[in-house]
Amino acid sequence: MPGTFGLEAAMSDKGKIPEGWEVKRLEEIADVKTGPFGSALHANDYVKSGTPIITVEHLGEYSITRQNLPLVSNEDKQRLSAYVLQEGDVIFSRVGSVDRNAYVSKHEDGWLFSGRLLRIRSISEDFDTKYLGYYFKSESVKSEIRNIAVGQTMASLNTKLLNTFEIILPPLPEQHAIAEVLSDMDGCITSLEKLIAKKKAVKQGAIQELLTGRRRLPGFEGEWKEKTLSDFGYCVRGVSYNPARDLCPYEHNNSFVLLRANNISDEKIIYQNVQFVNKGVVADEQLLLENDIVIAMSSGSVTAIGKSAIFVKTSHRYCIGAFCAIFRSEQNKYIQFLFQSDLYRKMLMSVLEGTSINNLNGKIICGLTFMFPPTKDEQSAIATVLSDMDAEVAALTSKLNKAKFLKQGMMQELLTGRIRLVSTYPIQNEFGISEYMVILAIITKLFTDKRMKFLKHMRYQKLFYLYLVYKKAKTDIFEKWDYGPFSKELAYTVAPKAENEKLYIATDDSKNICIGKNINEAVENAINRGYYKGAEQLAGKIRYKKDTELEVLATVIESIRDLEISQKAISLQTIKEYIGSIPIWKPKLSLEYFTDLAIDKSMKEYYGFFK
Repeated sequence: MPGTFGLEAAMSDKGKIPEGWEVKRLEEIADVKTGPFGSALHANDYVKSGTPIITVEHLGEYSITRQNLPLVSNEDKQRLSAYVLQEGDVIFSRVGSVDRNAYVSKHEDGWLFSGRLLRIRSISEDFDTKYLGYYFKSESVKSEIRNIAVGQTMASLNTKLLNTFEIILPPLPEQHAIAEVLSDMDGCITSLEKLIAKKKAVKQGAIQELLTGRRRLPGFEGEWKEKTLSDFGYCVRGVSYNPARDLCPYEHNNSFVLLRANNISDEKIIYQNVQFVNKGVVADEQLLLENDIVIAMSSGSVTAIGKSAIFVKTSHRYCIGAFCAIFRSEQNKYIQFLFQSDLYRKMLMSVLEGTSINNLNGKIICGLTFMFPPTKDEQSAIATVLSDMDAEVAALTSKLNKAKFLKQGMMQELLTGRIRLVSTYPIQNEFGISEYMVILAIITKLFTDKRMKFLKHMRYQKLFYLYLVYKKAKTDIFEKWDYGPFSKELAYTVAPKAENEKLYIATDDSKNICIGKNINEAVENAINRGYYKGAEQLAGKIRYKKDTELEVLATVIESIRDLEISQKAISLQTIKEYIGSIPIWKPKLSLEYFTDLAIDKSMKEYYGFFK
């Protein structure tokens, strides 16, 4: 069971921290370095091909962004070798938005960082820099960073301020687990963002095809004709008002809700940050009706002018401000997509070319010409197809927002220890924590020899899983990972305890395991408890299987056991279908060693030996 925050908590200057966690100054665990001074690197040093240098603008919400990366030559990289980044570094904005930071992944290893950044690099083996990256991303810690910044006109950080900044650190296995969970959440968020971007691109392509007649929906024919928007509707300019006299602080019986240009975003109307205006200055035609299109007619940004969204009626009465206009038509469900087309944007840019003020008027909008289908039915059919695409994007966006909200909540709980991922109590299973340590020792003893001196990380995971299956024990400490069943508990709690506390096993620099000083104590313990019975027979069966063979066997067994619980038929086909239904496992079916023959062989081994 996970630990709790209550009785285990201890007091520190940071408030309550769970038992076993500690507070350290950053300088105790990391080296903090300022980027090169401005005199060391100038904009005219940038080249067209070379090594990227990260600046403040590249510190993204989830990772380092790659837009507009300046590049430096190999000569400058060598000259600035002290500022080369390594995977695991964390980089901070030094001035301005001092709470902006990013973790350096393997993809940015070898890049440089600019003078407007600070680099944090681990000097201790007792903490996970990925955990540190998430720690600095939490809202409470970002607030602390802003509070320690100095500067009257612009917030600023320096090495001294960061060096003395205090970090709350859980034990290393728990750091790994927290970073892993949050990294998985980031992966989910990034995947959703990419999928949304892809769906939007598909929709934009459909707009260009369907709204020009280059592609026709089935069942429609006839010649398209060029028409102006005035053939279908008209424009109404927004309300002119005196802010001091006509605006209200809140909604009441003599006011309407006022939408402005900033309430139009991503082709949708945003119903937050609205204002309220006295009814006396609003004409009836300026009140929004269902399916009216709201258009931004004036803006300081040329990219924002002309943006639009369709209005969906609510229980409130809405009107629009003077910098907006309404396009009103019975065909607006179709016309709204014309306002999202590249052609519409090109027309507006042509109208505004050479002007100093970004202003449109109703005459310009109504005078725009487009190709139209010959019938209303075809217009409606096209609008329905594109609306369905919008609905799909909206559903994915809602899922993305929920994932982001969930991640923020998880960060708050995990980084304060209110939720614990690595258990501080014995595992509630057939085997307690000490028993799992004994089993790990058995596996190390049985599966290492002169031919195989060390067990690789992923190999002992599969062997441990197969041991539990063979002993008819529960395997619920294992999760489905891309390389088969994997246990965080085993990796982050059991193995470190077996090495550090009992000396049953030892590890090398790559975290591979081998026989430890007290291995015989573990084996004797195992014999006394009956854990060793049959273990040698298991070793004789699978000792020299390749890692890929173990992966297939463990994956197939896990699939069969799940299918059995669901009372589904077991066959080659149902196992493949089950593996294919799990997103993280589906790519296995394309691996050269994950063949029908290998799956069939693993099925026979399970029923012939393990079952």
